[in-house]
Amino acid sequence: MTLHDVNALVRAAGLAPSLHNMQPWRFETTDNTFRVYADRHRSAPAIDPEGRWLLMGCGAAAYNAAVTARASGVECAVTVTDATQDPYLVATLTLGRPIVPSDRDVAEARVLSMRHTMRDVFDPGAVPDDAVSRMRKATEAQHAWLYVLQREEDIVELAVLTSRAETEELTELDYRAELAEWLRQPGEPAPDGIPISALPDATERGSDVPLRSFTSLPTLSGELPPLVEQPLLVVIGTDGDHPIDWVYAGMAMQSLWLTATSLGLAASPMTQALDRTGSRAQLRHLVGVANGHPQIALRIGYGTPEPTTGRRPVADTVARTPVAAGGVA
Repeated sequence: MTLHDVNALVRAAGLAPSLHNMQPWRFETTDNTFRVYADRHRSAPAIDPEGRWLLMGCGAAAYNAAVTARASGVECAVTVTDATQDPYLVATLTLGRPIVPSDRDVAEARVLSMRHTMRDVFDPGAVPDDAVSRMRKATEAQHAWLYVLQREEDIVELAVLTSRAETEELTELDYRAELAEWLRQPGEPAPDGIPISALPDATERGSDVPLRSFTSLPTLSGELPPLVEQPLLVVIGTDGDHPIDWVYAGMAMQSLWLTATSLGLAASPMTQALDRTGSRAQLRHLVGVANGHPQIALRIGYGTPEPTTGRRPVADTVARTPVAAGGVA
């Protein structure tokens, strides 16, 4: 693996989504492996005490690197590590023989830098059934499942769960302090975190499910904007609910998100109802799975392209391990 190849994989991995754009990962490379480690110093214990969101972000980073390798014509096998064996090593990518890239890998790699969290208003156009089918296949290929909320009563229940979780979180000082730590003021150099300028005003948006409020408690004016957003609402889940499943959920989320982006769609994650054990259990009942575990919900629809948030420099995330002669050290 050349220095150019190493940097390409690191840059791609670093474009993955993560809670509050914390980018909680580090990468290690040798001549034929690329390892993703959890950087547990970049965590959010108030909202993510178990590290579930952290490991999902690392899973998304591993997926980005794997797609980039395969799209460049290199075989790439991904091995996910059980956290009980190593709490830091998340996944190992083993690079192999030359291959002919699949159309899907090429399409996903092409839009890696275009994928972003949709913070503006979604357009009213419906997501085509064919797009939903392709996103479902992308999710299932990563050991996860996809549930599409279609019934009005399910959407209302998700709205209630989300609103209740949001209100509870905003009353907790630790949560609010943690949230403020990852907000970036206008003009502030920001290789991570969320720029305040990019945030929607959650109190002035008409949405079928409440948006997370980053700066203040929601206020009720009694009026809604003329247009109520109604994008496609989906839930990604896994059969198990262990750290290894959280990594797969992150890989599935990113596979779905890149598929959506390649189809001209945008997405916005909804995490409030999944931050807490109780509301996650209720959401599990909503999607009707006896043994499955919801991991993340997303809005998906059409919208205006937006710039991605800041990214950490390659040098800040990679550590190169000495290897045999001819490799990268």
